[in-house]
Amino acid sequence: MAERRNFRRGALSAALAFVLLSNAAASDLAWQHYEDGLQAFDQHRFDLALTSWQDAVAQRMDRFTKVVAAVDTALAMPEATNVWDKIDVLVERLAVKEFGAREFAAIRDQAAGSTRREMETLHLRTTSSEFGNFTSAWLAVEELRGAAAIHNSLKALRSLALALQSYPEAEFGIGKIFFLEGELDLARLQYGKALDASASLEVPDDRIDILMALAEVDKAKGDWQNYEDDLRQSLADSNIFSSGSDFMRVAMERALDLEGFDVMAKLYPVDEPKILGPASELGEFLLRNGRSRATIDLALATDAMVTRIMTRLRVNEPTLGFVSLTDLAARIARDQELADWCNAMGFWKYLYYLGESLLADSRLGSGRQLLRDIAAAKGSGSWGAASRLALARPSGGRPALLP
Repeated sequence: MAERRNFRRGALSAALAFVLLSNAAASDLAWQHYEDGLQAFDQHRFDLALTSWQDAVAQRMDRFTKVVAAVDTALAMPEATNVWDKIDVLVERLAVKEFGAREFAAIRDQAAGSTRREMETLHLRTTSSEFGNFTSAWLAVEELRGAAAIHNSLKALRSLALALQSYPEAEFGIGKIFFLEGELDLARLQYGKALDASASLEVPDDRIDILMALAEVDKAKGDWQNYEDDLRQSLADSNIFSSGSDFMRVAMERALDLEGFDVMAKLYPVDEPKILGPASELGEFLLRNGRSRATIDLALATDAMVTRIMTRLRVNEPTLGFVSLTDLAARIARDQELADWCNAMGFWKYLYYLGESLLADSRLGSGRQLLRDIAAAKGSGSWGAASRLALARPSGGRPALLP
């Protein structure tokens, strides 16, 4: 009889192990569909990319719908009463009920403090479908979010599982295809889906890419109010644009006005690469529309670019400090990869726009000094030429048309 019980336990454990492997395979399948979509997109095979990303969305939804159901089933069990939202309390009750206190203590000891190892062992050994599905659910969420995000909380586990029903990276990819095909309304709708599901992003800062894509759609449609709103949302989570940094922005603008760009960049480095795109675009938009707010947005964007450039240069010169824009331009010119990055990011372009914004705000001293530095800078190209034209205008005169 004991032999039959042991055989039955082994057979059930093997079956549940298969469930665990199937869950892992389901996760890999969703990810594989997503990766297939990326490869097809890079090859301009947009029909295949669309199908792959749609399959990724469906796989993710199917898997985590089951995960949520497994958590709900566990929460409805008598053992879940008065567990104070603690996963380890519920797990201990279920494990002791099935294995006994001594065997569960041995499992926990063998896990050596690793919740993942403990959950994997319990999953492989349990004969209870409810317990097995719960441990499988925990493992599925942990795989994508890590144990720290679950934080031993049943509410957090369920909340994460609900969020993970969405696959925003794949939804975003589908939106890119619609945009390239000229389906602007569909693209905006799709980007909106990705934004709504942004809590599920593997890299949280990718939310900015979605907002910037929304801005691109609104720019293409000429919907300027939404365009500006998209850019402002892209900056909402940054430290330097937060209300808590109001004093810092005021101090930076004062330094820019009184002592020039070089002093501002030296005293107040902005180490937030994520603001580069949205702050630059917002500053340009405001400048073209005659809005005085353009100056601080362009100052923060270009300061952040300088900080990024200095980080790159310090790889080879760890003690290097920012001296001046003229010195920086010479260093950039000696590093072709860095020069290419500056051109791609519009470094000289947005410095020129900052100079024009300062002139438009009647901050003639700092504006003209910045334009002189750009005009003299090695590698500033057409923006150096534009700066020379700006300097040749009558003092305080506005450009007829910004390049």
